Amino acid sequence: MIAASLALGSAQVAQAQGSPTCHGHFPNPITDICWDCFFPLSIGGFDLWPSDKPDPSNPSLPVCLCGIRPGLSFGFWEPVRLIDVTTKPFCFPNLGGLTINPGMYVGNGHVSAPSQKGGNTQMSAQYQAHYYVYPLFYLLELLGDFICFEQASFDLAYMTEIDPTWNDDTLAALVYPETVVFDFPLAQVACAADCVAATAALPLDQLFWCAGCNGSMYPMTGNIGNSDTMDQSMRLAAERMVFKMHRTALAWGTMGDQ
Repeated sequence: MIAASLALGSAQVAQAQGSPTCHGHFPNPITDICWDCFFPLSIGGFDLWPSDKPDPSNPSLPVCLCGIRPGLSFGFWEPVRLIDVTTKPFCFPNLGGLTINPGMYVGNGHVSAPSQKGGNTQMSAQYQAHYYVYPLFYLLELLGDFICFEQASFDLAYMTEIDPTWNDDTLAALVYPETVVFDFPLAQVACAADCVAATAALPLDQLFWCAGCNGSMYPMTGNIGNSDTMDQSMRLAAERMVFKMHRTALAWGTMGDQ
């Protein structure tokens, strides 16, 4: 069976720098999950449970093979990943506001006040992000005999505080050299089309360097140069985290015929 399951992130934010504490709470699997986002539910190209939410294209045939095992091609949205975003290094909002002291200094992030740049009012931000394995349906033992669900335990899979490329735009550009191409003004102008498509339904796969209306995936760091609002810059940091996981082959595709 092929599950069209995509990583859905729940972003929480810790207080900005200057706050003496780290705030947060453990995700409540009942109240903190968008259960309606599981739908639409489809088999092949047919909708079993329609929804007004956008849905990527599904395999046209309902019958498929996984190796030599025949099965049915189901499509649904499965919550399997969790992300939190914070300005306080080593603060984990999704772990109840847990703070650890590893004995190393990273420096606080920030969400700056508006400043005048080129005649326009702009804000900047800097975040750390944490990427968790969170296969909710498997942890709750929902549809336990459904082999498509990801089967793993809750785990902290990645933290940007120990990744030097997350805090340094220049170093990130050396590790991900395509940055110089997608940082080109013409490539950034193309993101306007991605914003329109994301607002109407889903963003465009062809414009993979764009994050809808939130900005650009590059530089692949926690430094947000176009922080219009704190909510927008938080979402962009979380989206860059997902993008980074795929770019470094630590996350793989979870939908489509492949």
